[in-house]
Amino acid sequence: ENMNEAKKRVEEKLKDIVRSNLENLYDDKWLERGLPLNVFKSLKSQADNDAYIKAQEGNTDEVSEPWDYVTLVDCREIVLNGKNWSSIFENVLVRDVEKNLPGDKNIKTDWIARINKIKNKLGSNSSYSVSSEDYQFVTQVYAWITDILVL
Repeated sequence: ENMNEAKKRVEEKLKDIVRSNLENLYDDKWLERGLPLNVFKSLKSQADNDAYIKAQEGNTDEVSEPWDYVTLVDCREIVLNGKNWSSIFENVLVRDVEKNLPGDKNIKTDWIARINKIKNKLGSNSSYSVSSEDYQFVTQVYAWITDILVL
């Protein structure tokens, strides 16, 4: 599998894991109760803007929901928000290699930020060549995250 595909699948799987765990904890109020206010407002605004543009174009078939706009950075903020970390994600989203690292939840979720950096480099420069270290990192995260069950 190529790097872009692996990175994309890591992102999709992370979004699924975060969403399903929030739904499990907060039921139908998972968006309002699980997301930091700034992330909630941003996602809601993006969905509303898209709905407005689609309506102007006469396209009312496809309805976007706020979660459609969530990014890796948003996922990390959500994971670290309030009691989400201690109630859910501390036991779900810490890789074995990070479990014994000294430090807090920020250090233990740094892998999300690193995947995002790699994603940004790939997205902004089509000729960017990923280092073997980054490639190995993404493939390791991919192998690990695909084993996490979505509730």
